[in-house]
Amino acid sequence: MKKIYLSLIVLSILLISACTSIDLATYEDEKVYAELENNNAKLVTLKVKNQTGTELTILPDRISYSADRKTNALVPEGTVKPVASRGTESIFFVDPQAVTVDAKSGKRKVAKWVPDSLKTSEFKFGYRIGETDGVMIFPDPQERTLAGKVNVSNDFALPVFTKPEARRTKLYNMALEQAQASFGAGIRLANVRYDSTINFFVDKATLSADVIKTNQ
Repeated sequence: MKKIYLSLIVLSILLISACTSIDLATYEDEKVYAELENNNAKLVTLKVKNQTGTELTILPDRISYSADRKTNALVPEGTVKPVASRGTESIFFVDPQAVTVDAKSGKRKVAKWVPDSLKTSEFKFGYRIGETDGVMIFPDPQERTLAGKVNVSNDFALPVFTKPEARRTKLYNMALEQAQASFGAGIRLANVRYDSTINFFVDKATLSADVIKTNQ
């Protein structure tokens, strides 16, 4: 009888659904393409693609974010590697004012600080390529030609056997193919939103994005 109860409890746990949402704000100029993810309440993730033939360096003293009419500095979590020519790096940042260290245990604690929405905040990341400096700003203040929007969905069977990143990448590629089929090759997906409802048997995932015209 105990084994039956245990099996029922385990089955109940496996059938519980979990929801996940990921928002990606985007920035692009002739030198870089970057995505900013702000779904983690304690840090933001900046993914930078260097589109030039020269190494890109993030400038630590030119990184900040503004929210609630206040501007705070940001510091990297860990070592920041230069972004190689045509390379891509993911870099993590925290607000130093949100970091505390327990005097007795020495344990480091990070409070929640990331704004819920980029609509009421602004993030800036200075960078240098060769002798030229630039800044990535989220939300991107540059005017873009919005071609339209794209929405895709897919059910992934037995998601416990695949990586979440692989499932998101597949859905992103589906959206990109659909956008290119509808609007042509000279487009980029921007402001991507990924939503997922997952249990043991299936991951019901959707992805929506703005389709913008590029100069490429």
